[in-house]
Amino acid sequence: MSVQMTTIEVDQNTAAILQTLKVQAEEQGTTLDGLLETLVAEKDGPTIGDQPPRNEGMLAVLERSRERLKKMRVSGSTEDSLKILRQGRAGEMYGYEPIE
Repeated sequence: MSVQMTTIEVDQNTAAILQTLKVQAEEQGTTLDGLLETLVAEKDGPTIGDQPPRNEGMLAVLERSRERLKKMRVSGSTEDSLKILRQGRAGEMYGYEPIE
């Protein structure tokens, strides 16, 4: 079996880290490639045990908000809401003459 080798340039700190990892891999009875593959596999994504806990307080607030919004009356249409917003931006709500 033939292994293809590639040479890359790294700074001295990275070279020292790679050398340390190579020694650790040999102590574990594996290669540097095998050690790096396990490190990459661990970082691929969170597992079920790694998920952060649910924010129950925030979920409760959102649920209460949803319930309150169900009880609110909706009046007017989108056009009416846009008209009110435009009038406010134009200064009508402050007693100024609208510019539109």
